[in-house]
This record gives sequence, C-alpha cells and structure tokens, in this order.
Amino acid sequence: MNLRARHVPRILLGGAVGAAIGWLLGSAIGSGVFPKDMEEPIGLPGIGLMFGSIVGLAVSVIAIVVKAARDPNAEVVRNFTQLNGSGSILIGRSDRADDGSYWTTEWFTLAWIPIFPVCRYRVIKHSEKSSVILGQSHTEYSILEKASPRGSDVVKVYSVTMVVLMVISLMAFFMIR
Repeated sequence: MNLRARHVPRILLGGAVGAAIGWLLGSAIGSGVFPKDMEEPIGLPGIGLMFGSIVGLAVSVIAIVVKAARDPNAEVVRNFTQLNGSGSILIGRSDRADDGSYWTTEWFTLAWIPIFPVCRYRVIKHSEKSSVILGQSHTEYSILEKASPRGSDVVKVYSVTMVVLMVISLMAFFMIR
C-alpha cells in the first residue's frame, strides 16, 4: 500500500470532516435512537463525533490507497505486510510467463479477510524466509509491471472468501446449537 508520512494531514482532515458531519447528525437526531447506557455519558453529538471521525479516517485512508494504486506514476510498493491479519497481501497467480513471472493482486485485509483490491503486479518470486519461533514469513519479489486489478481475479477472491465465511458461520452455528 502506498501510505506515507505525507498523507497524514489528508487522513487527519478526513477524520475532522467526518467528526464534524457526525456531530451535526448526532445533534439533529432526537434521543432514544441508541441504548440509554450508551447515550447518557456522551450524548448523541458525542456518539456522532466518535463514529464520524472513525468513518472519516477510514474513508480517507481507502481513498489515498486506491488513488495511489491507480496512478501509473506512483512508486511501486515493495513491502507487503500484515499486522494481526490487517494490511496488504498478494493473493492469486495468473498468466504465468516463461521467465517465471506471474500476475498477482495486492489486497487490503482486515482480520485476514480481503476487503478490497489495491493493485495488480507482474512479479517474480525470489525467496521465502520463515521463522517458526516468531511465526513470521517474508517473501522477496521483483516487480516487473503494475496495473489495475482485473475483475475476474477480484470475483474469484470474493467468491472464495464468501464460501469460507459461510462455512465458518455454519460450523459456529452447529457447534453452538
């Protein structure tokens, strides 16, 4: 993902705009919408401020990442990392070439669930290093080309994700029952 320190002011501005809109909506809505124990300590304007700022921050980050991914002049990302399942990861392999390269899609993930595609790269995989003790793995790639995500690859990932989430939900339902 192409987030840099220079994006912090835009992200904070998005949070501030979201907070203002949330505060205005919270002030305009009458009480009784939320449970009393949530509404009494900070009031509806405070609830709107909180949720609005979170949504504003998230929308700003997503807009910056998507814009940078679509910009052909933006620098190519060379580090795909996740922290507790959240971050960016390369998913899928298609259109393999004789030189060992293939197309793969960078995805933004939350809790290991692919949320949206960021960009598509033609890569050559060099090595994979794992640490059993630390539970980490690191893969080194050479990135040859950058393109927008391909629709068929996106549909495949979303389809597999939905099937996996449904299977997990059914398993949880039958275990609880």
